[in-house]
Amino acid sequence: MYISDIVKELSAAAGLTFYHGPKDYQNIQDQSSATILPVCYLSMPIRSRRTRTRAGFGTPSYYIEVLFADASQLQWETDEHLQVIKNMETVADRFLNSLLNHPAVKDVSEHEFIEVINLFDMNLSGIIANITVQINDIRPNCP
Repeated sequence: MYISDIVKELSAAAGLTFYHGPKDYQNIQDQSSATILPVCYLSMPIRSRRTRTRAGFGTPSYYIEVLFADASQLQWETDEHLQVIKNMETVADRFLNSLLNHPAVKDVSEHEFIEVINLFDMNLSGIIANITVQINDIRPNCP
């Protein structure tokens, strides 16, 4: 299973609207359709590192950036943004637990959270999670 499929599956299970693409296209996405909030936005490009051994299967690691966000307003005070950020941090934490327990995932080796306010033209506040995920890859290393 590909990493974007896993993130899409888990975001739907969490009741989040899933988007996937380059950050610079996000404002175009927002203008072309009615965005349903809160969102789980998987940014592109997705980086991966793979190992191959003669002894068996490889273990690809994916480095993904996921935005968990909800609506905010330009005129909000910091405390109002923090309430959205706290809610989205809880959502991100639950997402990580689900990711760790997904049958296609071998491990979530590390992650970091970055708090953001008024992101994009839509004014979204929340958490950007940078996550390293190892996937169970059952493709053999045979020539």
